[in-house]
Amino acid sequence: MFIFSNGQTNFKWEKTDSVAKTKAQIYSDTKMFIAEYWKSAQNVIQNDDKESGTILIKGTSIMKEYVMNGEYVYIYNYTVTFRMKNNKYRINIDNVYCESAYMTGSKYSITKIEPFDGDNCPKTGTFSAPGIPKKKAIPMMAKFKQDLQSIVDSYEEYIKKPSVSNSDW
Repeated sequence: MFIFSNGQTNFKWEKTDSVAKTKAQIYSDTKMFIAEYWKSAQNVIQNDDKESGTILIKGTSIMKEYVMNGEYVYIYNYTVTFRMKNNKYRINIDNVYCESAYMTGSKYSITKIEPFDGDNCPKTGTFSAPGIPKKKAIPMMAKFKQDLQSIVDSYEEYIKKPSVSNSDW
């Protein structure tokens, strides 16, 4: 479920569901998912508490848009929290924000575009800090939201498969 708010955290995804697995199986499968999805679990895991059934990661997405005068790069950070107990899991994505923005090959900063919903695009540039036009920012943000939704969808698909600890290799 996607939630949009006008507070400090603009995007929030939350998915809670049941699965026929023990807490230990969900934990093990979640660790495998993180390692496969982010390629380097050690670089993204910030908190790993097996006993409480919580894993917290910090992720980064890079969004690029091309405009006539160059390539604009927006770096977004987010937090993903996985919670688990017997027969139940929850994934939550929040604390989404624009960490930095720059134009390739330029020494000047550009306007950060904080997450927004729909056509409610904030000002994307000024004379002193340019940015991409709104007509490019809106589809960029839609793509970014799809990327975050993909994390939730991929996790749900992964966690519902038979547990790796049950495999008979």
